[in-house]
Amino acid sequence: AGACGLAARVQGLARYYALMLGADGRARLVKALDGERTLAEREYAWELERGYALELRVAGARVQALVDGELLFDVVDDDRPLLGGAVGLICREGNLTSGPVAVAPL
Repeated sequence: AGACGLAARVQGLARYYALMLGADGRARLVKALDGERTLAEREYAWELERGYALELRVAGARVQALVDGELLFDVVDDDRPLLGGAVGLICREGNLTSGPVAVAPL
């Protein structure tokens, strides 16, 4: 996949927060609202065909993103935060395999 990940507060195809793992070896926390912008990013060497536990924690304007229990990003979005919505999986170019997706209160 070119990039794949987990989305929260999904309000359609172009409104969400997402934790994305990219083929460029970077992890990104992105916000889609009137276009997509990166809220945070860092190097993260991930491997194809290996399973990863992706987690998004959202509370008010705060978004935390974890991979395999490691906190990668902790961001407060004060610019028109998304405060509700669904969950989803995102895949750009290629395919994505997923196990169970769970939603739980913080």
